Amino acid sequence: ITSISEGINNNVWFSTSSGRIFKGNTLSMNIEEVLVPYSQSSNTTILTTDLEGNLWIGTELNGLYFYNIITQAFEQFHKKAKASHYIPTNMIIRIFRDSKGLIWAGTDGGGLCQVNPNTKKVKIYKHSKTNKFSLKTNTVIGFGETQNSDIWIFTNYGNINILPNESSTVGYYSGSLSGTPTRVLSILNCKDGSLWMGTDGEGISVVNNQGKALKQFIANSKSGNGLNGNYIQAMVEDKNKNKWIGTYLNGLSYYNYKTNQFTSIQIKNEEGQIATDVRSLYIDKKNRIWAGTNLGIFVFTNFNKQIAFFPNNRNGLSGSIAEVFIEDENKQLWIGMFNGGICLL
Repeated sequence: ITSISEGINNNVWFSTSSGRIFKGNTLSMNIEEVLVPYSQSSNTTILTTDLEGNLWIGTELNGLYFYNIITQAFEQFHKKAKASHYIPTNMIIRIFRDSKGLIWAGTDGGGLCQVNPNTKKVKIYKHSKTNKFSLKTNTVIGFGETQNSDIWIFTNYGNINILPNESSTVGYYSGSLSGTPTRVLSILNCKDGSLWMGTDGEGISVVNNQGKALKQFIANSKSGNGLNGNYIQAMVEDKNKNKWIGTYLNGLSYYNYKTNQFTSIQIKNEEGQIATDVRSLYIDKKNRIWAGTNLGIFVFTNFNKQIAFFPNNRNGLSGSIAEVFIEDENKQLWIGMFNGGICLL
């Protein structure tokens, strides 16, 4: 499972690394496959829904598609489309819907695409050597949005790109206090308006909603404040403004908002094995924290107490690691597993 997106009318959509798309209904519990108009072989697919509940599909080989849930018709955005629907590459690797309902597609080499879901018109942002207000590179690997609707675009290298609300010029932030360009793996929009960015080897950078650097936490340094690792894969914030941090190699870390300190949370299975790879984090409607790890799924209260453990490849939890969680309106948790499909709890 590569992505899960909640739709309307109790529907949940899933996509896979082989290009298949499924629709699940949270009331009937039925799951049906949506037949797509492209080759599925080795065609990683990602999804999001617009405000009308229609589906937007990014594929690795066939570009961007729009799927009308009423007519069940597909529309492709590609090189041969009419000028207003032109997208310069067929390799879509990230897709995102912002708070205004606009659809953003990140490509591998073709820049950034913004699509108005009502008019289907496409706006392209690309790197230009002669324009210092353009994208730093044309490969987009992630998105974030601040509380004042600025869009943050993460590229494969170079500075973080900032597209201010109601602007078409791009600003930059390095991702570190030192000014060294840093790759971002995860992002957290916090309740106090700050933006936390989990980096690939440089810990956590914190900026305010104006893009000004506030602090940087780097493990094993004076500025680490107890952070246990620098490869930050996932972050969530609980109702008390405390942060839960999932790292690669160093497990789970907990940040206390009041003390400004991190604490390492050692999580083990019944054999005493320690979970070191925390790939995903999720907070459900009961304020429980779910952590997808290399050993299985661990569940905690917001007071750091472990209350449940579901080992991988046992009792119906098929797959090597949980990569995505989503909770439906019936408080059922849908879990996308790497090499294991969908699990419902």
